[in-house]
Amino acid sequence: MSATVPRRRLLIGAAAAGLACLPGAGLAQPKRRVYRVGFLVISADYSSIWTEFVAELSRRGYTEGTNIVFEKRVVPPDRLGELNHVAGELAKANVDVIYTGSFRSAFAAKRATSTIPIVFAGAADPVAMGLVRNLSRPEGNLTGGSIQELDTSARELQLLAEASGKLTRFAHLMPRSFPLPPALSTTIINTANALGIHHEFVHYESDQELGPLVERLVRKGVDGVAVTPVTLSAAYRKLAELLIKLRLPSIGNPSAGYLLSYGVSSPAVARLAAKQVDQILKGAKPADIPVEQVSTFELEINVRTAKAIGLSIPSSVLLQATRLLE
Repeated sequence: MSATVPRRRLLIGAAAAGLACLPGAGLAQPKRRVYRVGFLVISADYSSIWTEFVAELSRRGYTEGTNIVFEKRVVPPDRLGELNHVAGELAKANVDVIYTGSFRSAFAAKRATSTIPIVFAGAADPVAMGLVRNLSRPEGNLTGGSIQELDTSARELQLLAEASGKLTRFAHLMPRSFPLPPALSTTIINTANALGIHHEFVHYESDQELGPLVERLVRKGVDGVAVTPVTLSAAYRKLAELLIKLRLPSIGNPSAGYLLSYGVSSPAVARLAAKQVDQILKGAKPADIPVEQVSTFELEINVRTAKAIGLSIPSSVLLQATRLLE
């Protein structure tokens, strides 16, 4: 005996069959991949290599909280003994790639993992330092940017000498915990000698020592200084005020009141790191991503400071400035 199927049931069945034929019908939509990027840096102020890094990743299609999340680890300079431990914790945080600041952070990350890709923001001669084996083919889990610190430090001293017009005895103040690489020290000394400037490196333990230290150096005849801070601390900023009072031309952060600085562009370094992180997230291996030399430089001059110390900076120097703080 034959059964009669109601017309309404036939229509519903046909509609369901048609929907089943549509692409992806009846299947759950795949979840969008969320990448995890670690960030390891020494400093209380890391904005110079962070803000533009995030901005460049955004331009490349990454939105924090949507398809990318960041695991930040910031180690204060006075707790460097914890750096390796913090790097180890970050390596266990299930990140896809680690972005590091200074070469010290890069070495800590390298010691923590040989499998997670690492991108360092910028290092002077990363081959000689042992971060990578080769610039064109790093051959490990690290890649990043190379900065010509030898050239920029020499040029910075030349610019200060040209700006001041009277530099004879120069002191470079630096924290004892952050000694300069020997090649860099030699380059600075050779540059000073070529300019006829007596140069000395002076180490200090904390930023609080800077004021009394500079006053002692002035009594010895020092007429110009470079200050490498541990952080952009209140003591570091206060020292700029003292240098103005003493009418000393200085190398340091112009935003903090020092006369001038010359070096590789931090935003350019950050953009390069973001590009390399993007390549890794898309499947490239660090060993196949060349270490690139950053060739964008910035000369910043604090014109207010120049006026305050009675210095008329030659136009030959001013015309080279990428930023003038009025």
